[in-house]
Amino acid sequence: MLTALYGKPEFIVTWGKAVGDNLLMTPAISEYYEQRKKKVWVLTYFPELFKNNHSVIVFNNHEFEENFFKEKGFKVFIPYYVSCGDMLTSKPHIIKQIAGHFNVLINDDKLKPVYRVNKSELYHKKTERPLIVIQSTTANSHYPILNKEWYPERFQEIVYALKDQVEFVQLGRSDDSKLCQVHTDLRGSTTIREAIGIIASAQLFVGLVGFYMHAARAVNTKSIIIYGGREHPSQSGYPDNINIYTPLHCSPCWKWNDCEYDRKCMREINSAEVVEKIKKYLHLN
Repeated sequence: MLTALYGKPEFIVTWGKAVGDNLLMTPAISEYYEQRKKKVWVLTYFPELFKNNHSVIVFNNHEFEENFFKEKGFKVFIPYYVSCGDMLTSKPHIIKQIAGHFNVLINDDKLKPVYRVNKSELYHKKTERPLIVIQSTTANSHYPILNKEWYPERFQEIVYALKDQVEFVQLGRSDDSKLCQVHTDLRGSTTIREAIGIIASAQLFVGLVGFYMHAARAVNTKSIIIYGGREHPSQSGYPDNINIYTPLHCSPCWKWNDCEYDRKCMREINSAEVVEKIKKYLHLN
């Protein structure tokens, strides 16, 4: 019996197949444990995210169904955060909103995902140039959101502009747009932990709002994030990052795919602007 092994939990938390949302639960889980000294039972498709995390007892969604716990009388809940038209810039950061479901408060100094990377998981390819992890799209994620998308061809322009000064590693799914002349293409060939280990070894991550952005913050890697205007960085991002946001009258909209303005907030961000921010941060000529 599970309770004989682990005691009876107040609840079991789960969050489906969105890997980024699973990672976003970790600050609340950590704070819950610190305040109550009780481990949180987590039902997840991504148990690797919680490896070496002493705050949790993990159950793999591939082995246990949600109904298994409900039938045994356990309370199971899914956290959430307010989005779309209800999400004004005055709303708390989504990590703080998630924490509210655990009845804990997250201070600004703890506003980052909790993840423990092992030294053996770091990227050991030797290079004398700064290492940049780059992605081209999030369109092939489990829950694709068009209004988070920039343009693969503009990411390509960044690679062309800087390939002789930095070492580019491309991460993503195997069907993500391939960027030519990246030094190492690892699309579709890493585990979640391997990808995070590579990000942890990089001087910079360049990409979009999503899992890699949250993972980079968890391992203290600086990011340049193409935000556009769907959401405001104060709502889902991190102040330590370089967040490229377009303040329009319609921003932030929190719409998934429809846009009355042909995604002007993304169109107005050009590759030259991103290249200059990379050069400035890395002190490149």
